[in-house]
Amino acid sequence: MKKLDNFWLTLGIGVVMPLFFGWLFVASFYKGELPLFEAFKAMLNGAPAMISKLILVALVPNLFAVFACYAKQLWKACRGFFVPVLFYLAVAMFFL
Repeated sequence: MKKLDNFWLTLGIGVVMPLFFGWLFVASFYKGELPLFEAFKAMLNGAPAMISKLILVALVPNLFAVFACYAKQLWKACRGFFVPVLFYLAVAMFFL
């Protein structure tokens, strides 16, 4: 279990995981006529508050990973998952 207590490994996973989860969330619930990339562009131009809400939903797996690492006392991994959360929160606040 101590192999997972690596800051750089969890930082990389923490950056990619919200992107994947956000794409998975939109791909599973979006039923529009536009392609997915065009739908993101339309949200960005028309309703930027929707982008910030999508970012906040996409952060849920990272926050769960922070909690799991904290509970198992993997402090470096906890920090590695938490740093991208701060970055994505700053991006989400920009779109509000």
